[in-house]
Amino acid sequence: MKASKTIFCLLLLCSITHSQTTIPGGNVSGTWEAAGSPYLIEGEITIISSDTLLIEPGVDVIFQGHYKLIVNGWLLAEGTESDSILFTAADTSVGWHGIRFIDAPDSSQLTYCIVQYGQATGASSDNDGGGIFCQNSNPTIYKCSINNNSAGCGGGMYLHQSSPIITMCDIEENFAEWGAGICCNQYSNPRIISCIIYNNNAEFDGGGIYLSHLSNSIIDYSSIGENIAGQFGGGLGCEYANPTINHCYIIGNLAELYGAGIHCISSDPVINACNITGNSCVGTYTRGGGIFCWYSDATISHCLIEQNSASWGGGFHLDFSNLLIDKCTISENLATNSGGGVYFYNFSSGTSLYNCILWNDRPNEIHIGTSSNPEINFCDIQGGWPGLGNIDEYPVFVDTTWGDYRLQWDSPCIDTGDPDPQYNDPDGTQADMGAYYYDQSIPVRILLTPHNTPIEIPSTGGSFDYTIQATNIDPSSQSVTVWCDVTLPNGSIYGPVLGPVSITMGSEQTISRERSQNVPAGAPSGTYSYNAYAVAGVDTSFDSFTFTKSGSSGLDYASGWFNSGEMFDEIGGRQAAALSAEQIIARNYPNPFNPTTTISFQLPVASWVKLDVFDINGRRVSVGARHASPSGRRKTDPYAEVYYPSGTYEITFDGSGLPSGIYLYRLTVDDFTASGKMVLVK
Repeated sequence: MKASKTIFCLLLLCSITHSQTTIPGGNVSGTWEAAGSPYLIEGEITIISSDTLLIEPGVDVIFQGHYKLIVNGWLLAEGTESDSILFTAADTSVGWHGIRFIDAPDSSQLTYCIVQYGQATGASSDNDGGGIFCQNSNPTIYKCSINNNSAGCGGGMYLHQSSPIITMCDIEENFAEWGAGICCNQYSNPRIISCIIYNNNAEFDGGGIYLSHLSNSIIDYSSIGENIAGQFGGGLGCEYANPTINHCYIIGNLAELYGAGIHCISSDPVINACNITGNSCVGTYTRGGGIFCWYSDATISHCLIEQNSASWGGGFHLDFSNLLIDKCTISENLATNSGGGVYFYNFSSGTSLYNCILWNDRPNEIHIGTSSNPEINFCDIQGGWPGLGNIDEYPVFVDTTWGDYRLQWDSPCIDTGDPDPQYNDPDGTQADMGAYYYDQSIPVRILLTPHNTPIEIPSTGGSFDYTIQATNIDPSSQSVTVWCDVTLPNGSIYGPVLGPVSITMGSEQTISRERSQNVPAGAPSGTYSYNAYAVAGVDTSFDSFTFTKSGSSGLDYASGWFNSGEMFDEIGGRQAAALSAEQIIARNYPNPFNPTTTISFQLPVASWVKLDVFDINGRRVSVGARHASPSGRRKTDPYAEVYYPSGTYEITFDGSGLPSGIYLYRLTVDDFTASGKMVLVK
């Protein structure tokens, strides 16, 4: 009898935990609910033009063979951050034939979807768009992951006369002959915003993105990196296309022949405020590590082109092309033959190089080839160059070790660009040379320089290093308040994690400190902004950089944001004059301890004092903390903030209810924080 009951319970459990819905080939519509997941697709399915299919969060759609999902009507696949929708293949070696929007209405949506293992094979358009295919269709694609798909054109996505809006998507590990990540053809003008297009591989052209035949995409705030092209355009390939590219990172791409970063044929792109770094042409006779242009008239402004490499033209290679290159920094590029910075090959006399810095490119900054006579004025060029307003002086960058090519206050490139007011910087002063102008509208500038970017914190937590720098350009000294906080993935602010610190800065003084920021295991996954502020009077300077965290322990995210490093204590100011790390805390004794230890500290001025204690994983622990109050009474209140007059005090930490292990204390005294390790041994 017991055995029968056990078998019945197991069968019941299997029926509950293995609910599934089989979908035969044919027309589909209605709602696919999470309760019916997974949906097993047994044939080619179509949403006809008059129908809608709604797919709920948490649904897995698994294609049992090489079948298509054809969308002529409305597809609303709207997952959530915590419960995405999966489109995949039961047999990843065979794959499925992707989502194919054909003459579909504009209001279809893919939100928080994963589209993977699509394989576009067959004749004509069946060979295009491994993950997503759009023909005369403009869906909205938001926060989706499109990975491990393949096709002839457009491994991740193929667009034909289509202009979808693609926002905050990860397009990675896709393969195609052309346009491994995205391929745009025949008047396709998508808007690509804040996307990550990485590690895609094209057999021929366009490892990350390939644009052709009057496809004029707008690409904003996206990262295109570590893609590979067997011929041209490791990051981005353009052929008869005129994209606009703003505030993008094009980093670490490879091409066998030309244009590892960007490759242009008969195209007129507008490229603004982009970082084109570390792209390499890896074949034998290669051209244009950063950018290659042939019969193209590009406009390139406020860009950093650095550490790119090719045989000819490490930064740029121009052939029958007339570019406007304005306010760019071209540095540390390598050409194994000639033209480390810029190589003018044939008939590129219409090119203008204005307000630029060309420095430390090898073997030379500029090579002029056949029938080329570019106009080069108001530039800082190592080794010198004839032209109006050109100089040959070290630019004084902030820190090239960490890729920070902004200008220090003593740079000769400040206010020495073209004096024509049309070139003035946003602060109204004469143009600076280079990609980054020095903002003179505020007396004190704050800068953050992250080390070892990109910064990716594992789910278990970790830390990153950075340099924080402040400069006072005012003729008089300034009282400055400096602090850092963090913008979480949901947009809320946590902190301050550093300061506020009040300092007094002398005229034309620059201070720089290296710091380390811990990110606890409990911090949620996603993209963060690390922010710095400097307030002098009514003026505020702001700077920031981003980092990502891959997962979360689900613990208290507000605990464990330790910040350490070089102190500001030797600089004049209220806190600096009153307190230092040595004055705040002497030691905890005994250490190791069981079960209590005493943390002693000295206050030269009256201050608020607060004790926090964390375990080794960054979780704040529940403890008893006995504060010695000014009246001599002892007050038991975990994590209480207590006001003390100047003097020497003790806080007793009681670990009676805790297991043996390493614990971290953080003692906050007004605007200063001190921390240390305590070992509890029972």
